[in-house]
Amino acid sequence: MKPPEETVREIVRALKIDEESLRTRRAFLEFTADDAARLSAIHPWLSSLRSRFIDDFYRHLASFEETRRFLPDEAAVERLKKTQSDYFDSLTAGVYDTRYVHDRLKIGAVHQAIGLSPQWYLGAYVKYLSGLLPEIRNFLADRPDEFLAAWQSLVKVAMFDMSLALDAYIYADIKDIRILKEYAEKVFSSIPDGILVLSRSLTVLSANRAFLKQFGLSVDAIFGRPLEQVLQASGLKEQILEVIGTGDMRHDLLLSVGIAGEETQRPMRITLAGMRLAEEEEEEEEEEAMVLVIVEDLTEEERLRALAEASDRRFRELAETAYSGIVLVDSAMRIVYFNSAAEKMFGCNRTHVLERPLDILLPEAGTLFPDPLKDGESRIWDSVGQRFDHTQFPMEISSSVFSEPSGSFVTLVLRDLTERKTFENQLLYLANYDALTGLPNRIHLIERLKQAIPLAERNGQHLALLFLDLDRFKGVNDSLGHASGDLLLVEVSKRLSNCVRKGDTVARFGGDEFVFLLEGLEEREDAKPIAEKILGALNAPFEIDNVQVFMNGSIGISTWPHDGESSDLLLRRADAAMYRAKELGNSYAFYNPEIGALPERRFSMERELRRALERNEFELFFQPQIDLATGNCVGAEALIRWRHPEKGLILPDQFIPVAESTGLIVPMGAWVIRSACPHLKSWREAGMAPLRLTVNVSVKQFERGGLIQTLESSMRESGVDSRLLEIEVTESVLMQHPMASDTLRELSRMGILISIDDFGTGYSSLSYLKKLPVYKLKIDRSFVTTLPVDPDMLAITTAIVTMGSALRLKTIAEGVESREQLDILRRLGCDEIQGYYYSRPLPNDTFMTWVREKSTPPRT
Repeated sequence: MKPPEETVREIVRALKIDEESLRTRRAFLEFTADDAARLSAIHPWLSSLRSRFIDDFYRHLASFEETRRFLPDEAAVERLKKTQSDYFDSLTAGVYDTRYVHDRLKIGAVHQAIGLSPQWYLGAYVKYLSGLLPEIRNFLADRPDEFLAAWQSLVKVAMFDMSLALDAYIYADIKDIRILKEYAEKVFSSIPDGILVLSRSLTVLSANRAFLKQFGLSVDAIFGRPLEQVLQASGLKEQILEVIGTGDMRHDLLLSVGIAGEETQRPMRITLAGMRLAEEEEEEEEEEAMVLVIVEDLTEEERLRALAEASDRRFRELAETAYSGIVLVDSAMRIVYFNSAAEKMFGCNRTHVLERPLDILLPEAGTLFPDPLKDGESRIWDSVGQRFDHTQFPMEISSSVFSEPSGSFVTLVLRDLTERKTFENQLLYLANYDALTGLPNRIHLIERLKQAIPLAERNGQHLALLFLDLDRFKGVNDSLGHASGDLLLVEVSKRLSNCVRKGDTVARFGGDEFVFLLEGLEEREDAKPIAEKILGALNAPFEIDNVQVFMNGSIGISTWPHDGESSDLLLRRADAAMYRAKELGNSYAFYNPEIGALPERRFSMERELRRALERNEFELFFQPQIDLATGNCVGAEALIRWRHPEKGLILPDQFIPVAESTGLIVPMGAWVIRSACPHLKSWREAGMAPLRLTVNVSVKQFERGGLIQTLESSMRESGVDSRLLEIEVTESVLMQHPMASDTLRELSRMGILISIDDFGTGYSSLSYLKKLPVYKLKIDRSFVTTLPVDPDMLAITTAIVTMGSALRLKTIAEGVESREQLDILRRLGCDEIQGYYYSRPLPNDTFMTWVREKSTPPRT
C-alpha cells in the first residue's frame, strides 16, 4: 500500500485540485471569509466540548457492528480519539488552506483504503452536526441571528469537507476499476490458448494475442468481419449457433481449422461458451449475446504423440537388447512388461509371468514395496531373486516411478549379482585375512578383540594380547630378496599357529609383526608359557631356498582388564611392552606403567623428525610409471626421502610409522604436495612431455582436514594443470572414514585424479568404486611378487584387472622386478607398471635424464 501522502498527491494531480478549483468550490458553497471568522469566534467554546463530544461519538460508533470492527482494542480507540479530536478541532479553527485540504483528502483516502464505505463516513458527519446543533443553539440562545449564521457556516465547511472526502473515494474506485480492467486485458491477452469473441450475428468483436499468433492475423484484419471470412472449419458455425440458442457449452470439439480462403488446416480442440452482458440483470431485452471461441492448436500435441509412440517403440527395442533385466509393474504390483534379459535371468518365458504378482520373482517384494507409488524418487538396493526352478540368487534392483494417463507404474532394472558377490566374498576374505600367510589380519584381529572383551567381562576371565616383532627380518629381506622374505614369513606363520590353543587368534599385523589374542585366561600369568613357546618355536632354524635362516623375536604383553579396558589401549600397551622386550633381547615383557611412555627410540625419532621439517631435510625421489601398451613413461610416483645430516639417506619405512603415530605425517604430507607441484612445472619448462605425478595421501590428512586448501594453493602458486596430479589413497581411507568421500569428490571436481593404493589388501566394496570418482587401482606388490609361481595370487590379480576393466578403471602394478612378472601383467591387460625392472626411485635430476633417454639406469 502506498503512503497516504503519495495517494493525496495522486488525487490532487488526477482531479486537478488547485487553488482555482478550491475557490470555485467555496464560491459554490457561498463559503466566505465571514464564515471562517464566525467559526473561529466560537472555536474556543467548541473546543471545551470536544472531549465529551468525542467520547459520545465513539460510543455511537461502537454500537454498530459495521463500525465496531475498526475499533479492535482500547489502545486503538484512544489513538483514534486523539486523531478525531484533532480533526474536529481543525474543522472550526478558521484556517482552510492547502494543508487543510490535503489533510481532508488523506482522511478520505485512508477510510476508503481500510474499507469504510461512504454511508458510514457521511453518517459520522450527521452524528457530529446533530450533536453540535443544540449545543450552539444554547450557547447563542440570546442571539438568534448569530446562531443561524454560525450554523450555516458550520454546514458549509462540513459540506466542503465531505466533497473532498468523496473526491478521495471516487478517485480510488475509478483507479480500482481501471486496474481491474487492465488486469482483465492482460489476462485475456496472455492466455496461451487462442480466444475469439463473436457477436450474436457471428461477427468478430475481439481476439487475444495467442489467437492472432496462431493464425498469423492482425486485429485490423478481422475486427467486425463475419466468422466465415476469418476461419474455415467444417461444422463450426452450426455448433456456435446451437450454443447461442441453448446457452450450453461445447467442450473438446476436434476440428480441422484454417484461415478462410487458404487450403492449409491444422488439428484444433475447440471450446464454445456463450456470454450475456447487461447493466441490470432484469433487463434481459438489453442483453448483448456473445460467444467465446477458445482454440487450442493440437499440432504440437500430435507431433509429441507421434514422438512418444516412436519413443515407446525405441524403448521396447532397447529394453529387449539390454543386458539387465527390465520389469514394469502397475500400482497393484502386477507384472506388465518383462524383457528378454529378464527371461534368461529367471529361466522363464514372459507369458508365464505377465499379469502375475511380482513376488513370484522377488519374494521380498511386499517388504521392498510397501507403498510402491508413494515415493517417486529412484532407489537402488540389493535383494534376492527367485528363478522358476525356485533357486535363489543375489540381485541389485533399481526402481523408479512414472505416471501416464493409464496410471502409475514402477520400472525395475534387475542385475544378477552372483559373480559380483563371489568377487566381493573374495575381497571380504582379503579384508580379513593376510594374503601372504592366510592368517587373520589387523582388521580381523581388532574386530575379534572388540568381541572378546565383553565376553571376558561376562565370564569373569582375563585375556591377553601378545605383540610379536621379528628381529633381524629386514636384514634377511635385504640379503635374500623379497621373495625369500615372503617364504620366511609363511613358514613363521605356520610355526606360530601351532603355539596357541584352540580358540586363540594369531594375526599378521603387518610387515614382520604378529599379534596373538589369548582368551579364557584365569589369571594374567597364564600368558607366560605361550610367550615362551612362541620364542622357542622361533629358535629352530628355517630352511629357505636351501639356506638356513635363524630368527628370534620380541614379545610385548598386555592383559585385560589389568592394562586397559579398550582394544585400542591394549594394542598400544602391548606395542609399548614389545619395545621393552627388544631392549632385553629375544624375550618377552609384560606392560607396566614404567614402560607406558613412548619408547626412547621413537621419542628421539619424533624430535628429529620435527627438526627435519623445520630444517627442510626431506627431498623427493621419483619412480617412473610405464604404459605397458606403448612402453613409454607416462608418469611417476613421488616418494619422500630423509637426508639426515649425520645418518645419511633414510628410507620411509624407518620414519613413516613414527610420523603416522605422532601426527607429523600431516605437515610432512603437505610438504610433499607443495614440493611435488613445482617439479611438474620444471619438467614442462625443461621441454619434457607432460607426465602425471602421483602423491600418496595419509589417512591423517583426511582426518585433520586442510588437504583441499593445500592442493589448491600449491597448484595455484606453481601454475600446474590439475589433470597432471594424481592422489593415491589406501582402501582404509574409503572404508573407515566416510567423510573422505566428500573430499575425494571435491578433488575430482578440481580435475585431480584419484587412485587406490595397495588394492586388494583391505576390504573393497564395489559400491564404493561405483560411487566415488576413482580413476585407477594399484595392485599391491604382495600379489605381484609371486605371480609366476602362485596360482592364488594370479587369480586375485586377474580378478582385479578384469574388474577394473569392467568398471572402466585403470590398473597399475607396483613392485615389478622381472620380465616374467611384466609379461603376465601385460597378458592380463594391466595398463601400467612400476618397479625395479624399469627403475628404482630416482632423484629429480637423474629422473629427468632417465626420461629423456628412455633407458633404465644401471642397477646397483
